Amino acid sequence: MEQWIQLALVVGLLGTSCSKPPLNTDAEPSTDAELRAHAKEDPQALNRLGWQKIQAKGEERDIDQGIAMIRAAAEAGYAKAIYNLALIEQEGQWVEKDLDAAFDGMMRASRMGLIEAKAALGFMYERGLGVPPDPDEALYWYEEAATYGKASPRSKAHYTKNLLPHRQEQYLHGDRDAQFMLGRMSETGTPSVPMDAEQALLWYEDAAVRGDAASEHQIAVMLGIHGVPRVDRVSAYAWARLATTHSSVKEYDQTLQTIETALLPTERSRAESYFDTLADLVAYNLQDLRLDPQ
Repeated sequence: MEQWIQLALVVGLLGTSCSKPPLNTDAEPSTDAELRAHAKEDPQALNRLGWQKIQAKGEERDIDQGIAMIRAAAEAGYAKAIYNLALIEQEGQWVEKDLDAAFDGMMRASRMGLIEAKAALGFMYERGLGVPPDPDEALYWYEEAATYGKASPRSKAHYTKNLLPHRQEQYLHGDRDAQFMLGRMSETGTPSVPMDAEQALLWYEDAAVRGDAASEHQIAVMLGIHGVPRVDRVSAYAWARLATTHSSVKEYDQTLQTIETALLPTERSRAESYFDTLADLVAYNLQDLRLDPQ
């Protein structure tokens, strides 16, 4: 899923909202000593400032300086920066690709409890990136990330408003990328995971209910096109339409058109109503749930 890695570079590098005031950008750190000092003071803010440097336009863009800031925050022990640096090394877009260093960084961040690093480790083990392919290890790390160690950071009662109507509980606190990957493994079957369409649907739903477009789309494909584990054009339409609101991937539009064409007149109003229900639920979850626990 190379697109996932590209997405992680866009989303994952951002880090979380800073609890401290942002670094004084009028006196940005430039020397190694200044970088170390700022990293010691607030590595989270330095990590974010580094990404802003990378993403800036025109003369304000400074990829080398941005990476130096992220590296300093990583060296200060900030897990998100360690993960970000590993992503950069894995992709090799701005630095020389170094899969060994990327793997070491992901393992370090994973041991610090960062769930997106655990998901990335699963991907590296699955694809043999910086380490020999190992489907059992891939499954282990995906499950660790998808379930957040099976421990919910909030009470079960809190999640009542966040659930799909037909679900009694969901892993709403896990990593969405890992949940998607586990859904894919269950859908297609692997040496470590038996083919199980019902289980695949559950994993996809866990991620989709929090706005993961790839999972929303896959639910639509399973129910509305493949008819596995069952045919449900009403739900398929709603999920397909939701996926198009969260992503501009052309394939998602094509899936929506295919399912919409197959809808019976008696199904259309129910499909639109269910779409409204899902859209409200996902909007609520994106507002209510913290997707990044770090």
